[in-house]
Amino acid sequence: MKLFVSSLVTLCALALFNNYTNAAPPIVPAFEYGTLYLVGYSRQLNHSKWQCVSSSYLYQNKTTKWVHRNLRLNYHNGTMWLPWMLEFSIRNESYDLILRVNMTEELKNLSAKNRYVIRHYDWSSVLLSEEIDSIHNPPPCTLWTTSYDGSTLSKYIKNFFSALCPQPTYASFYPESGCF
Repeated sequence: MKLFVSSLVTLCALALFNNYTNAAPPIVPAFEYGTLYLVGYSRQLNHSKWQCVSSSYLYQNKTTKWVHRNLRLNYHNGTMWLPWMLEFSIRNESYDLILRVNMTEELKNLSAKNRYVIRHYDWSSVLLSEEIDSIHNPPPCTLWTTSYDGSTLSKYIKNFFSALCPQPTYASFYPESGCF
């Protein structure tokens, strides 16, 4: 009986794998045109000196497949909020749901990782997390969407965010207070 069950599981896995590799790559907002706004994150990622975090699409290098984006945020220097911008590159190297970051010294200084798991996505949002080390210790997450106020977030992705991310917190994005 155990052999039958394990054979059945293997057969299902092979069928799913074959269907998935023949499919088109996933359409994830991070790889498409437009701006994404950070609207949620795990509380441990909170940085009180940052606000108004967003990322804008710049272009895709057709040869290397790297997608170039700007990371924009307001940074508090101790007296006032100042705009700050950094160009970075990402790509999906295969058809899996791993987002690879082309690491730079500036990104390392921001504690960025070189790989993120795309936990869920739809046409207007993407939920990213660090790689999963253990089911008993869920990794921190970030929730990005195409609308700064989160109005395009579906109930489905909000549920994913609440269930998968430790201490989920929604971020405020204030266009009237200097957010771009």
